[in-house]
Amino acid sequence: MSRSVFHLPPCGGGWVGGHCFVALYVSILFLLCPLPAAAASLEKADRCVERAEWAKARAQYAAVIRNGGLRERELANLGIVRTYFLEKDFQGVLRTLRQLSGRVPENKNGAWMHVMGYRAARTLGWIEPATAHVQAIHRAQPSFSMAEIASHLAELKKLGLLNALPPAWTDTLTRTARHEHFLLAESLMSLEMHRSASRIWRLLVAGPPDEIGRQSLLRMGQALDADGESAEAERYLKLFAVLFAEDPRAADALYRVGRWRRASGASDATVPYMLAAEYHPATLYGAAARVDIAWSWPARDPVRAALRALRETPGLPDAILERGLALALTHPDWLASESDREWSRNRYRLSFPLGPLADKTK
Repeated sequence: MSRSVFHLPPCGGGWVGGHCFVALYVSILFLLCPLPAAAASLEKADRCVERAEWAKARAQYAAVIRNGGLRERELANLGIVRTYFLEKDFQGVLRTLRQLSGRVPENKNGAWMHVMGYRAARTLGWIEPATAHVQAIHRAQPSFSMAEIASHLAELKKLGLLNALPPAWTDTLTRTARHEHFLLAESLMSLEMHRSASRIWRLLVAGPPDEIGRQSLLRMGQALDADGESAEAERYLKLFAVLFAEDPRAADALYRVGRWRRASGASDATVPYMLAAEYHPATLYGAAARVDIAWSWPARDPVRAALRALRETPGLPDAILERGLALALTHPDWLASESDREWSRNRYRLSFPLGPLADKTK
């Protein structure tokens, strides 16, 4: 029912007048409360996004901002930023966030706006706004779910944004003060003074998202991981995977998250392992993730993927190599070909001649 056709009946006395008063009270509430059309407009906007109708989606989100409640307006602002991001209009992303100014909430929705702002600024090569958005993310201290991270990485891959960092952003190790502080933290870490090292890395993370900032974020997560601070370690490691998804060290972060989630019995424990294996297959932790997946959920395809990772990843530690080769020797019928079986037997015999499965190589 639209407000333009809402009419009150004429009021009389007694019983009729009482009901007329109730009708008047209801009409006042009707005028003061936002219409359910706001929620419907969010749904319409989301459908426009699915069809890549960016301008129509933004019009729907704008209607929500005019008529919706606080929660709806927050989601609509996030939706507008996301439409520009998916359209690869990165200046539109940054322009929208500038217009919002201090109205970006310091919660998970606001953090996702800043993630897209950081990625947009980085793609344009604008380090100042990129730094500002990363600092805002750290202030919000978000805890992203694995489903959200997986969806974000898939979008980055679809948009072709999983590229190496611009050279100008990686050449900052010559910034003497930051470099010296980083080396001090590394020294403290080698002495197992994890908390002292973390305090230094926390300060370095607050700077620009250059090589020192990236390393400090990962090292802080690793230090907390070593101290058994699983919840805080997971938050920093997830953030590294979100902000620096193209960095091969993201596999390290994801693998550690997967290990903690598996230890806690989380239902999504396989997701970080799968992401490490999918986006960084030829890395130490990508290969380790493939091997762990195949041992935990043995089947033909995981075993084949694990063996492929062993063959394509040079320099693997003996522990990972032996576990992976043991898969092939335990499930030879699942391998793709006789050449894979022969390679597995020869590699095991060469690397572990006295290993527990040496007899199977004969």
